[in-house]
Amino acid sequence: MKGCFGFLVGVAGILACIFTGFMYFEIPHEKVEEYIIEQNPKKNITSQNIANEDNTILKVFKENNKYGYINEKGEVIIPLQYDWAGDFNHNLKGLAEVKKNDKYGFINKQGEVVIPLQYNHISSFSEGLACVDKSILLIGEQYGYINEQGIEVIPLTYEDAYSFKEGLALVKNNDKYGFINKYNREIIPLKYTSASSFKDGLARVGKKGLWGLLDEKYGFINKQGEEVIPLKYDDVSYGFNEGLASVEKNNKEGFINKQGREVISLQYDDVWNFSEGLASVEKNSKEGFINKQGKIVIPLQYDSAYPFNEDLALVKKNHKYGFINKQGKIVIPLQYNYAKSFSKGLAYVEKDGKEFLINKKGDCQINCVN
Repeated sequence: MKGCFGFLVGVAGILACIFTGFMYFEIPHEKVEEYIIEQNPKKNITSQNIANEDNTILKVFKENNKYGYINEKGEVIIPLQYDWAGDFNHNLKGLAEVKKNDKYGFINKQGEVVIPLQYNHISSFSEGLACVDKSILLIGEQYGYINEQGIEVIPLTYEDAYSFKEGLALVKNNDKYGFINKYNREIIPLKYTSASSFKDGLARVGKKGLWGLLDEKYGFINKQGEEVIPLKYDDVSYGFNEGLASVEKNNKEGFINKQGREVISLQYDDVWNFSEGLASVEKNSKEGFINKQGKIVIPLQYDSAYPFNEDLALVKKNHKYGFINKQGKIVIPLQYNYAKSFSKGLAYVEKDGKEFLINKKGDCQINCVN
């Protein structure tokens, strides 16, 4: 069962910055150097660019392993001083997570420290609260929640904790997971061996059978804690996409709807979640696409086929990457040594040792070589 992940791409030597959703590019003097900005997906740290009250957008930039913020003109607003910096959150306070000397806190757009850098880990604010970690070696894990004033409104008493989603937060104690509300009331008992946050009213949960001796089985619960989709699968996706969730049983995968009905039979070796009406599936080491009726609409002929994004899908065959449309037509030839999916009209590609950005016609747009 395959999952999508976000990434940030950038380079040394800042001449310009282009923010394309979750992708971050800088244009260098000589070449593009790809790097992955450290994140903590476990704590759901996200990437956004949000305007402040005077419509100024501050963007993260990195130089010599230090982070700071610039405005749209490229002027330094908050100097390079942090070991890591996140984007400004979409909340009333307009705060951003920063790291210095292995401790995290929050600053405002004037660069003032609003919440002291005292935590081992933090999450972005979600529904008015941020998850924080003050764990101490030999004492144990200490996770809880702060509000936008930095007040610890939910005590740091959990072994693990995640951002609030749909009014509830996933927490862990005694190696078991459950859910609490913003008043620290336990809404769904901590009884699961694994779980994920709520999405569209449902949450993925897992539990081992026979006092923990049998393999873990997965299903979905609602906000009342009812197991609306029985815990009978070897694996399930982390939520429903376009009304369907991928499930696995006996090493075969397919899709169920929110009523738990298997609408696409478990026949594939691997699947991606649905995106733009189609899902990439794999059988006998070849990949293609099916629609929501389970019909194969693009033959399983590729070595890799990634989810559709902005009407195009990245595919790979014979060690070369290119792009196809929803009719299965190759619109950008399979000629690249490496590539990533489109975001805001641009895609990152590599060819003949060169790295650059192309548009949906396959024309080079940034870092082009004449």
